[in-house]
Amino acid sequence: MVNQAFVKKLFKPGENPLGMHIGLVDIKNSGDFEVVGIVEDTKYQNARDEPDAIVFCPNAAIGAYWPAKGSGFIPLCRAVRAAHAGHAA
Repeated sequence: MVNQAFVKKLFKPGENPLGMHIGLVDIKNSGDFEVVGIVEDTKYQNARDEPDAIVFCPNAAIGAYWPAKGSGFIPLCRAVRAAHAGHAA
């Protein structure tokens, strides 16, 4: 599951993210996770900040993952998604 901020940053307007595959950390992990739902944005620290892009993973070791601002997470997710699309059957 991902939040609305993640969808806005990773997907084109009007593009349906449900069923799309994403990966975390590296391109070799493309397709590790399928987007199965979208949750509303929530602010966890400062109510004045924009919501962070968050991926909620089923793996208890990961839980919820959101990167520090400026970490390059969204460009990496785009690259991972593109790599997976190139390998789709």
